[in-house]
Amino acid sequence: MAALDLFIVNVAFASIGEDFHGASITDLSWILNGYAIIYAALLIPLGGWPTLRPQNRLHAGAGGVHALEPRLRSEPSLWPLVGFRVLQAAGQPH
Repeated sequence: MAALDLFIVNVAFASIGEDFHGASITDLSWILNGYAIIYAALLIPLGGWPTLRPQNRLHAGAGGVHALEPRLRSEPSLWPLVGFRVLQAAGQPH
């Protein structure tokens, strides 16, 4: 799921760059990097949670955060988008 998410954003990267006039490629790269870094950082610590908690409840909660995040993106600024991508990575079922 994370690879698919990163692939989709990579395909749309040029279009996203057009929406944020004046943003540098370095700033735009945080849309991808923020997601990848947080996902990778939480992969090991959260990977053991299903052994401690019921899987259906855990995946439902994580999937809910992952599904809700795009609806929260209403800001026309780049940095809230990066923040919500980080939230999306944290809510990704591990």
